[in-house]
Amino acid sequence: MDINLKRMLIPAMVSVFSAIGLYIIRGITLKVLHKWSERTETKFDDIAIGSFRVPSFYWCIAIGLYFGIAVSELPEKYIHYSTRLIHVIIIFSMTIAAANLAGRLFTNYIKKSNLPIPTTGLAYGILKGTIIVIGLLIILSVLGISIMPLITALGVGGLAVALALQDTLA
Repeated sequence: MDINLKRMLIPAMVSVFSAIGLYIIRGITLKVLHKWSERTETKFDDIAIGSFRVPSFYWCIAIGLYFGIAVSELPEKYIHYSTRLIHVIIIFSMTIAAANLAGRLFTNYIKKSNLPIPTTGLAYGILKGTIIVIGLLIILSVLGISIMPLITALGVGGLAVALALQDTLA
């Protein structure tokens, strides 16, 4: 019983301590980048730092889990499924970060250029939705699910929507 407890406790402790260490490094890095971005004239760096603040928390957790799994004595099958789960977490958080970054850059551009379109309108939704759909397709591909039928269906659906909105957009 004592051996099983050590086999489970050591990887869990490695996971927790590495995640905490990465979280501390993340906090220091974000503070340094924030102070650096205050001295620059552009808003791009402020937008980028704001977009990566929340997803970087999930990256710390995922990397901590990866370190814990690396030192564990789990069977190969469980390690394979665990690393796939970690990859899904990282890809999903990167997708959310990219969608937030693109959305914030789009909003900033619209405000700067004084265009007569709303910043949270159809174009904003299409931009973020496209990035999220691409991220979900990448996740499905990583999980081993064939995405070719989905891409075909999305293409046909996009063509149908484009034809349906042709008069409206004109």
